[in-house]
Amino acid sequence: VRRAVTQKDWESKCALTKQVASSHGEPYQTWLFNDLTGYLERWPQGQKAGEYLGLAMFTALVMHERANTPTPSDTQRFLTEDKRLLDLAGRIPRPEKPLGYATSDYATNLEEVRQEYERLRRSHEEGKGR
Repeated sequence: VRRAVTQKDWESKCALTKQVASSHGEPYQTWLFNDLTGYLERWPQGQKAGEYLGLAMFTALVMHERANTPTPSDTQRFLTEDKRLLDLAGRIPRPEKPLGYATSDYATNLEEVRQEYERLRRSHEEGKGR
């Protein structure tokens, strides 16, 4: 497997991981999230930024849902991932119409990530206080 270096390499890597993740679930969902956010951190103004940010948010929310009873390790990972998404959303201009992703879904998922982050943060802080 060739290392992704250029923006085009990363787009190919994300497309392949997306294809595999759609039919296999975990750990491919985590790999997809990491590939998408890796692209976004390198190319926040990239051609696929809007689509990838929307897909990364959706992927994170699916991973949260699938963790029926999240362990403390899961909670910490979700907090880190949600914070990463919120930071990226603040740096990437909100897409008017991302390719393959409805803007209403983008706004809804962004709000859900914000709410989930706050819920997890409060829960984590309460757990520390005991």
